[in-house]
Amino acid sequence: MFEKLKNNRGLLKVSGGYSQGKESSRSEQGMEYMQAPDYKEAEGARGDWWAKLQQFSGQPGYGAIAPDWENIWQNAQKKVQQYFWGSPTDPGMVNKVKSSAARRNVSESPAMENSLMKMGATEGNIFADMATQEAQSKAGFAEGGRQDYMQNLMQLSGLNPQGKFWSPWQKSSGKKSEWNVGV
Repeated sequence: MFEKLKNNRGLLKVSGGYSQGKESSRSEQGMEYMQAPDYKEAEGARGDWWAKLQQFSGQPGYGAIAPDWENIWQNAQKKVQQYFWGSPTDPGMVNKVKSSAARRNVSESPAMENSLMKMGATEGNIFADMATQEAQSKAGFAEGGRQDYMQNLMQLSGLNPQGKFWSPWQKSSGKKSEWNVGV
Protein backbone atom coordinates (compact mmCIF):
# COMPACT_ATOMS: atom_id res chain seq x y z
CA MET A 1 0.00 0.00 0.00
CA PHE A 2 2.85 2.35 0.82
CA GLU A 3 4.38 1.80 -2.63
CA LYS A 4 1.06 2.66 -4.25
CA LEU A 5 0.77 5.89 -2.25
CA LYS A 6 4.36 6.79 -2.99
CA ASN A 7 3.95 6.29 -6.73
CA ASN A 8 0.48 7.79 -7.14
CA ARG A 9 0.51 10.68 -4.72
CA GLY A 10 4.14 11.81 -4.53
CA LEU A 11 4.28 11.08 -0.81
CA LEU A 12 8.06 11.16 -0.65
CA LYS A 13 8.53 14.21 -2.83
CA VAL A 14 8.40 16.62 0.06
CA SER A 15 9.86 20.04 -0.21
CA GLY A 16 8.96 23.32 1.21
CA GLY A 17 10.27 26.61 2.38
CA TYR A 18 9.80 28.58 5.50
CA SER A 19 9.53 32.18 6.40
CA GLN A 20 10.56 33.54 9.73
CA GLY A 21 8.19 35.25 12.07
CA LYS A 22 4.59 34.38 11.33
CA GLU A 23 3.06 30.94 11.09
CA SER A 24 2.86 29.92 7.45
CA SER A 25 2.06 26.84 5.43
CA ARG A 26 3.03 25.57 2.02
CA SER A 27 1.46 22.85 -0.08
CA GLU A 28 3.34 20.89 -2.68
CA GLN A 29 2.58 17.52 -4.26
CA GLY A 30 -0.08 16.63 -1.70
CA MET A 31 2.03 17.31 1.38
CA GLU A 32 1.72 20.42 3.46
CA TYR A 33 4.30 21.97 5.70
CA MET A 34 3.43 24.38 8.46
CA GLN A 35 6.08 26.38 10.25
CA ALA A 36 5.63 26.88 13.94
CA PRO A 37 6.29 30.40 15.17
CA ASP A 38 9.81 31.01 16.42
CA TYR A 39 10.50 31.96 20.04
CA LYS A 40 11.68 35.52 20.64
CA GLU A 41 14.46 34.15 22.86
CA ALA A 42 15.73 31.95 20.03
CA GLU A 43 15.71 34.83 17.58
CA GLY A 44 17.59 37.02 20.07
CA ALA A 45 20.11 34.29 20.85
CA ARG A 46 20.81 33.70 17.16
CA GLY A 47 21.25 37.45 16.66
CA ASP A 48 23.61 37.74 19.62
CA TRP A 49 25.61 34.71 18.53
CA TRP A 50 25.84 36.09 14.98
CA ALA A 51 27.15 39.41 16.32
CA LYS A 52 29.69 37.57 18.50
CA LEU A 53 30.87 35.48 15.52
CA GLN A 54 31.35 38.69 13.52
CA GLN A 55 33.47 40.03 16.38
CA PHE A 56 35.48 36.78 16.51
CA SER A 57 36.22 36.94 12.78
CA GLY A 58 38.37 40.03 13.30
CA GLN A 59 40.52 38.47 16.02
CA PRO A 60 43.72 36.49 15.35
CA GLY A 61 42.48 33.32 17.11
CA TYR A 62 38.84 33.70 16.02
CA GLY A 63 37.76 34.36 19.60
CA ALA A 64 39.83 31.59 21.19
CA ILE A 65 41.69 32.68 24.33
CA ALA A 66 45.39 32.50 23.52
CA PRO A 67 47.96 31.37 26.06
CA ASP A 68 50.72 33.78 27.02
CA TRP A 69 53.22 32.64 24.40
CA GLU A 70 55.93 35.01 25.64
CA ASN A 71 55.73 33.66 29.18
CA ILE A 72 55.81 30.06 27.95
CA TRP A 73 58.88 30.82 25.81
CA GLN A 74 60.70 32.55 28.69
CA ASN A 75 60.00 29.68 31.11
CA ALA A 76 61.20 27.04 28.64
CA GLN A 77 64.28 29.09 27.76
CA LYS A 78 65.09 29.56 31.46
CA LYS A 79 64.88 25.80 32.10
CA VAL A 80 67.24 25.02 29.22
CA GLN A 81 69.71 27.68 30.36
CA GLN A 82 69.58 26.36 33.94
CA TYR A 83 70.25 22.83 32.68
CA PHE A 84 73.43 23.95 30.91
CA TRP A 85 74.62 26.91 32.99
CA GLY A 86 73.20 26.11 36.40
CA SER A 87 70.97 27.69 38.99
CA PRO A 88 71.30 28.43 42.72
CA THR A 89 70.25 24.86 43.51
CA ASP A 90 72.02 22.97 40.68
CA PRO A 91 75.48 23.63 39.21
CA GLY A 92 74.47 22.81 35.59
CA MET A 93 76.27 20.76 32.95
CA VAL A 94 78.97 23.34 32.17
CA ASN A 95 80.02 23.61 35.82
CA LYS A 96 80.00 19.82 36.16
CA VAL A 97 82.32 19.48 33.14
CA LYS A 98 84.60 22.23 34.47
CA SER A 99 84.80 20.68 37.95
CA SER A 100 85.48 17.26 36.45
CA ALA A 101 88.30 18.72 34.33
CA ALA A 102 89.75 20.52 37.38
CA ARG A 103 89.74 17.27 39.40
CA ARG A 104 91.70 15.59 36.62
CA ASN A 105 93.97 18.63 36.28
CA VAL A 106 93.02 19.24 32.61
CA SER A 107 91.00 22.42 33.00
CA GLU A 108 93.12 24.33 30.48
CA SER A 109 93.03 21.64 27.77
CA PRO A 110 91.62 22.22 24.27
CA ALA A 111 89.45 19.10 24.70
CA MET A 112 87.62 20.70 27.62
CA GLU A 113 87.06 23.89 25.60
CA ASN A 114 85.77 21.74 22.73
CA SER A 115 83.29 20.02 25.13
CA LEU A 116 82.02 23.41 26.30
CA MET A 117 81.55 24.54 22.68
CA LYS A 118 79.59 21.37 21.92
CA MET A 119 77.32 22.06 24.88
CA GLY A 120 76.71 25.60 23.61
CA ALA A 121 75.84 24.21 20.17
CA THR A 122 73.49 21.67 21.77
CA GLU A 123 71.81 24.46 23.73
CA GLY A 124 71.32 26.43 20.49
CA ASN A 125 69.81 23.37 18.78
CA ILE A 126 67.38 22.90 21.68
CA PHE A 127 66.30 26.56 21.36
CA ALA A 128 65.77 26.09 17.61
CA ASP A 129 63.62 23.00 18.27
CA MET A 130 61.63 24.88 20.90
CA ALA A 131 61.03 27.77 18.49
CA THR A 132 59.76 25.32 15.86
CA GLN A 133 57.45 23.66 18.38
CA GLU A 134 56.16 27.05 19.50
CA ALA A 135 55.42 28.06 15.89
CA GLN A 136 53.59 24.79 15.31
CA SER A 137 51.59 25.25 18.52
CA LYS A 138 50.63 28.80 17.52
CA ALA A 139 49.55 27.63 14.06
CA GLY A 140 47.56 24.73 15.58
CA PHE A 141 45.93 27.10 18.03
CA ALA A 142 44.90 29.52 15.28
CA GLU A 143 43.61 26.67 13.10
CA GLY A 144 41.62 25.24 16.01
CA GLY A 145 40.02 28.63 16.59
CA ARG A 146 39.23 28.96 12.90
CA GLN A 147 37.67 25.49 12.80
CA ASP A 148 35.51 26.26 15.88
CA TYR A 149 34.46 29.54 14.27
CA MET A 150 33.50 27.83 11.02
CA GLN A 151 31.64 25.06 12.85
CA ASN A 152 29.62 27.63 14.77
CA LEU A 153 28.76 29.43 11.53
CA MET A 154 27.67 26.16 9.94
CA GLN A 155 25.51 25.24 12.93
CA LEU A 156 23.94 28.69 13.01
CA SER A 157 23.23 28.61 9.27
CA GLY A 158 21.64 25.16 9.53
CA LEU A 159 19.07 26.06 12.17
CA ASN A 160 15.50 25.61 10.98
CA PRO A 161 12.33 26.57 12.76
CA GLN A 162 10.05 23.81 13.95
CA GLY A 163 7.35 22.59 11.61
CA LYS A 164 5.11 19.67 10.83
CA PHE A 165 3.97 17.80 7.74
CA TRP A 166 0.60 16.31 7.00
CA SER A 167 -1.31 14.92 4.04
CA PRO A 168 -4.72 16.58 3.77
CA TRP A 169 -5.64 14.51 0.68
CA GLN A 170 -5.47 11.15 2.44
CA LYS A 171 -8.77 9.76 3.73
CA SER A 172 -8.71 8.10 7.10
CA SER A 173 -11.06 5.48 8.38
CA GLY A 174 -11.33 5.75 12.11
CA LYS A 175 -10.26 8.44 14.51
CA LYS A 176 -8.62 11.58 13.23
CA SER A 177 -4.88 11.98 13.67
CA GLU A 178 -2.85 15.15 13.58
CA TRP A 179 -0.60 13.51 11.00
CA ASN A 180 -3.48 11.86 9.06
CA VAL A 181 -1.37 8.90 7.96
CA GLY A 182 -3.39 5.71 7.55
CA VAL A 183 -5.28 5.72 10.85
